[in-house]
Amino acid sequence: MGDSITAVEIKKFRRIASQRLWGKRLDVYLVLSGIGVSRTRAATLIAKGKVLVNGQQVKASYRVKPGDVITAEFEHEPELTIQPEPMELNIIYEDDDVVVVDKPAGLVVHPARGNRTGTLVQGLLYHCK
Repeated sequence: MGDSITAVEIKKFRRIASQRLWGKRLDVYLVLSGIGVSRTRAATLIAKGKVLVNGQQVKASYRVKPGDVITAEFEHEPELTIQPEPMELNIIYEDDDVVVVDKPAGLVVHPARGNRTGTLVQGLLYHCK
């Protein structure tokens, strides 16, 4: 089962720093402004020059100041919809609140780039439906 082709959209962001977030690190600011990236992803975008403050490249540790104009342009993959898939699972224990699985080495836990199908999460979704 190969990787499916995922549509990638270019996301553009432009904000004037809001007062409630003044003094925050730039990577934290991006996460808290709701653009849909993790702090790690924000730091990577900043390091690659995809995020500018007042038209200048800065570090992730830059502290946002009043009036800063923050712009970003980056590729954003749409959220992944995880589909249940039948698979053999070695269930050690199960009740209404927990499932204990003996996960074999090499079984990918969740879908990600390079492994969209055949993951433990998909098998558990199928098992628990």
